[in-house]
Amino acid sequence: MIKQVLISIVFGAAVLTVGILIGHFGITKSGSSAPSWVKDVAKDVDEDFVEKFMSTVDNIQIQENLRELTKVPHMATTAGDEETVNLMLKRWQDPSTGLDQAWREEYLVHLSFPDPKNPNKVTVVSPSDTVLHTAREKEKRYTPDQDDPEVVQPYAAYSPPGHPKGKLVYANQGKPSDYRKLNETMDLRGTIAITRYGGAGRAAKAINAAPYGVIGVLVYTEPLDINDGLMSDVNETYPHSWYLPPSGVERGSFNTHYGDMRTPYLAAKDETYRIPIEDITGIPPIPIQPIGFEDAYILICALGGEAAPSVWQGAFNCTYNFGGPGFRNTSAFNNSDVRLDIFNNNVLKNSSNVMGNY
Repeated sequence: MIKQVLISIVFGAAVLTVGILIGHFGITKSGSSAPSWVKDVAKDVDEDFVEKFMSTVDNIQIQENLRELTKVPHMATTAGDEETVNLMLKRWQDPSTGLDQAWREEYLVHLSFPDPKNPNKVTVVSPSDTVLHTAREKEKRYTPDQDDPEVVQPYAAYSPPGHPKGKLVYANQGKPSDYRKLNETMDLRGTIAITRYGGAGRAAKAINAAPYGVIGVLVYTEPLDINDGLMSDVNETYPHSWYLPPSGVERGSFNTHYGDMRTPYLAAKDETYRIPIEDITGIPPIPIQPIGFEDAYILICALGGEAAPSVWQGAFNCTYNFGGPGFRNTSAFNNSDVRLDIFNNNVLKNSSNVMGNY
């Protein structure tokens, strides 16, 4: 068993290395759409090794594999996921090109999903509860495949449901030091914090906020961090390059632990002991929701209060303020709140994986 685990780890590391090499050297270059850090990474690559490696790579086959694996959404436990499991099992069991052994492994996993009938919402509401702005509930459509009903709406997996409403504040990356700094300037109790990805884990942005009385968190991808500052889908971001478009929302698991939440450090099999749901740790204690940077731009650029430190500033053509808390008196959102309506639910569902070894 230990030997199989070690072989799987080595195999996984090899696959990761191959993926990085193929991703950089196997894609046809066009213009300068690649982020600046790609050139820095390439400096440390042995070109002779890469040329030898690439001579054995069939880029057309890689292209077709990627097309097959990404043609439909395949979030865990969905119909697309089942198709992916069957495809990988078939390939790994192929007597001429597969592994020595390959099999399907079943698990019973504690998972988090949005409610398809009640999409999560982020709105700016006036004192009379009039909706002044609504964040996008799904990304802008660029290609027909985005119309697939299985495309999951933006949500933060393992965020609790809830409907917090409060004045907005900007908390940078949501690190403990960020909230401490923010708390020095104002009372954070009853506020909604907007944070950017990076610096702290996804769940940590809410975990770090709760002790200060923050009741909800928004998180967005800062274009200065991931897009080299580029923001326009007219000629800069996707579909013109691989940079994230303005409406793009990063989804993911908002928890700090690995594996199944209710069977920590153990395989989530039918017979495995499961801890009570109330004993789960490492997940957001307050509602949290990801949004695109086009909506973050509207919210952050309307904030009042003092200017945030220079290291907290980003690519938006405005000063990133802490918040009053809340919006500037001169903004269209004056004296308004931000409301999160989160309808996530947790379920115990069967989920499959494909295992193999040489």
